[in-house]
Amino acid sequence: GAGLPQFLGIPGENLNGVMSANEFLTRVNLMKGYEFPESDTPVRVGKRVAVIGAGNTAMDAVRTSLATLLEIHGFSPRVYESGMEFLNQVDSAASGCALVDLKMPGLDGLALLQRMAESNISVPVVMMTGFGEVATAVKAMKAGAADFLEKPLDGDELLTILNRLLSQSQVAAEKEAAKEQAQKRLNKLTDRERDVFNGLV
Repeated sequence: GAGLPQFLGIPGENLNGVMSANEFLTRVNLMKGYEFPESDTPVRVGKRVAVIGAGNTAMDAVRTSLATLLEIHGFSPRVYESGMEFLNQVDSAASGCALVDLKMPGLDGLALLQRMAESNISVPVVMMTGFGEVATAVKAMKAGAADFLEKPLDGDELLTILNRLLSQSQVAAEKEAAKEQAQKRLNKLTDRERDVFNGLV
């Protein structure tokens, strides 16, 4: 919680770059630690982040570290605390990509995929899974996930997948826009022009 952190007595927990979730969140949210190296209290971004514990503060640290990684690489992430919060704030016109944990309290990743389909939310989903959950990840792919990543996440692999999916989404959106524009032009044709057009086709 918001109280003083309790360390576990693990060798190396006082080394540079090792911090409590409270300190990490304070540096990022209040002191702009992600503006490395300009910040007085920088947060250096490595390829992997280990989060020990699963309380609200630890989970918030996970979401914040992922968002910080994405911001540094030019993305504009939005963080949602739960699948329900995502569904309540996103509609079928949404664009982008969703990074979803398979195991979440309340609405888990598979249930979220189903609810997204029911709500016609068609953004590509990257499902994050724990070690040994490959069978469940396959279920997620069959349910509509575009890809999956096994934890601990590899930053480079995550960025590669997101860039690929966003590029594919942009191409699909451009094709859909061109199709709609062509249909609008067809709808404006007179009967005579339509006859000529049909003759050409």
